[in-house]
Amino acid sequence: MTRLPDEIYEVHGILERYIVIHDAIFKFSWRKAIPIPCLFKPINYGQHVANIDSFISTLDKLSVSLGTKAGVPDVFNQHILSLLDTMCTSPEF
Repeated sequence: MTRLPDEIYEVHGILERYIVIHDAIFKFSWRKAIPIPCLFKPINYGQHVANIDSFISTLDKLSVSLGTKAGVPDVFNQHILSLLDTMCTSPEF
């Protein structure tokens, strides 16, 4: 069995971190819903946007890197482009 390029594993790591950010913003939590000072947990939108911008930059580089490697199926590049489309069309916070 051939080993997958390291870039593919890096893309998967970015996807996992993006899901954590998505859940932090959109997943229901009583701590976010009830504005009681000792229980309320504000969402740090600025940090999330900065992380997503970093992910977009890294995915752009990985897309170019994987595009130049021989034997990498096109589906991996399509996956990266779909992630970029998702991250770039997310609402601005």
